[in-house]
Amino acid sequence: MKKQFLFLLLLLLALPMAAQNVRVTGVVSSADDNEPLIGATVQVKENPAAGVSTNIDGEYSIEVKVGQTLKFTYVGCDTELRKARLFHLKSAEVYKNSGIL
Repeated sequence: MKKQFLFLLLLLLALPMAAQNVRVTGVVSSADDNEPLIGATVQVKENPAAGVSTNIDGEYSIEVKVGQTLKFTYVGCDTELRKARLFHLKSAEVYKNSGIL
């Protein structure tokens, strides 16, 4: 009985963590030369309407739920996907697209 109660208690404590919103901030830069990318798009994959663009320094700030996926896109570069966690992303690098535009 004690084990069942403890399991239930831990489960109830963990549920709010799953739905917790976090503010993710960071810099999007080119993997080739480490230069910040102005106007790169950062979207929540599960909710494409929720998105921001990077500023002149490549910086972004977006609020997401823990466990959602952030999608980083930039013209001429491959898309980068990263999971949002309690410990925030600090940076994301995108690689030039190897295909012909």
